[in-house]
Amino acid sequence: MAADVSKAVNAGHSMEANAMEANGNDPFVMALRRIDIENGRLLQAQILFLKGRELVSFRDAVSAALERRHNEIGKLWAQALEGVGIIIRRAE
Repeated sequence: MAADVSKAVNAGHSMEANAMEANGNDPFVMALRRIDIENGRLLQAQILFLKGRELVSFRDAVSAALERRHNEIGKLWAQALEGVGIIIRRAE
C-alpha cells in the first residue's frame, strides 16, 4: 500500500508540474494533493520520532498516531481510486 501511495504522490508531482494539463478541481487531483500533504506530515513526524531523544517517553503514543495516519492515508488513497472507478480490496 505504501508503494501505491508513493506512486500516487509522484504522479501528483507530475500533474503539478504539468498544471496546464490537469484540472485542479478534479477530485482525483485534489485527492493526490491531500495525499502528498499528509505524506509530508508523516515523514516529518517519523524523522522526529527516529532522531529525537526528547520523544523517548512518547514513542508509543507517537507510533500509535503514525499508524492511525497511515490508515487514514490508505483510506484517502482508496477513495481517490474509487473516484476514477478503481476498487481496492484492503485486508483489515
